[in-house]
Amino acid sequence: MVGSKLRQLRQERHLTQADVATRIHCDRSYVSRVENGQVSPSLDLLNDLCRVFGVTIDQVLSTPPPPDHAGSLVVQRCLSLLDQGRVLEAQTLSASAWWDHMDGASDIADRLFTVLTATPNNNPEVLSIVLAVMFRQATTGQIDDAFFHHGYQIQRALAEKGELQAAQLFCYALLALHPEPPDALRFTLSLGTTLFRLRDLHLSSAMYAKARHLWGSHSNRVNLGRAFHGLGACELELQHVAESIVLTQSACDLYQDETPNLYYLALQNLALAYRLDHRHDQVLSYLEQCARYWADCGKSDRLHEIELLLKTSR
Repeated sequence: MVGSKLRQLRQERHLTQADVATRIHCDRSYVSRVENGQVSPSLDLLNDLCRVFGVTIDQVLSTPPPPDHAGSLVVQRCLSLLDQGRVLEAQTLSASAWWDHMDGASDIADRLFTVLTATPNNNPEVLSIVLAVMFRQATTGQIDDAFFHHGYQIQRALAEKGELQAAQLFCYALLALHPEPPDALRFTLSLGTTLFRLRDLHLSSAMYAKARHLWGSHSNRVNLGRAFHGLGACELELQHVAESIVLTQSACDLYQDETPNLYYLALQNLALAYRLDHRHDQVLSYLEQCARYWADCGKSDRLHEIELLLKTSR
């Protein structure tokens, strides 16, 4: 094995056996016998060879880890499940296997981690693994785009699970790591939404206002719309009707032709603001538009909500 490693090092450096023999002051045939495993080099000769190749003795003597065939099969099974849309099964299997490979020398743990972060998941075991990997990356300074991508997934998963205070703290922690502007905007919007759900309206409004200022050429109109939408929702809850109407109308203008679902959610808020302003014709017009849209989409829960609002608005 040492001989084959020495041959590989020589070939990578485009040297002939004669070149090496000249540099270490021995016969070319001896170099050939060493590479073919017919003789073992002395420690002095091995030191000379390492000097020629620019490596350490440990690098030459170290043996690569044996291939993890069982781990590779698990990864292939997980990827197959993902392809079939069976995400929960894929991530459950990945989570179970990850603990067995977390300290291994192979790349199996990294490949399983990729499966775990394929989509947001609020399974406690999946979250604990992703957090463990991110903590290790942060302590070693490995903070890159993928790091913040995984962070956003965890924050979403925590929020979807109803762990709003944990989601809030996690957003603060991610923002403290100074992400690039697009990620900073995304985390700030998420934080605003989380705070709104926690009913901290003033701080939520402050986050949406910050997101509005963070928005720039690096982002799209929809994110700016989210900032206006959030600000309008906060003002609506605080009974600041005129401000809510202006902000929510701005969100509708930005959403239109971009994201229909968000457009009609904002339009519903606009209707509620107009109802507080006693402009009933506008209220009915907007709610009826929302009802038609949600009916066409088959969103029965949204449609039921609009129908209740229509009953109390007529």
